[in-house]
This record gives sequence, structure tokens and C-alpha cells, in this order.
Amino acid sequence: PRCHINSLPVELLSYIFTLATHDCDLEEGRAFSPESVTLPTVLASVSTLWRDVARSIPTLWSTL
Repeated sequence: PRCHINSLPVELLSYIFTLATHDCDLEEGRAFSPESVTLPTVLASVSTLWRDVARSIPTLWSTL
């Protein structure tokens, strides 16, 4: 069965990924957090679609 989140437009997935990675830093009140480094890799490991989306967002990888 297909996951409903995979039927979202790529633009929306990109926005969700960006919010998820940048919110890690903001919640801690820091410009950097360990989660901001590992989360893009985790997102890219979920599926081929998610990997392609994650790799297309340069800001996800700017803290690595």
C-alpha cells in the first residue's frame, strides 16, 4: 500500500523537511544542534522519493 505522505506535492514535502530540520535548532535556541546534522540523513534514508526530495534542498545540507 502507498503511504499518503508520498502523494503530497514535492514542494510541500520540501517545505516539511526544511521546517523539521530548522526547527531542531530553533527549539534549542542554538544555531546548531546534533539533530540538524542527522535529520537530513534520516529523511534521505526513508525512501527513494524522500532521498530525491532531500537531496534537492541545499539548505538541508548547509549545516553538515
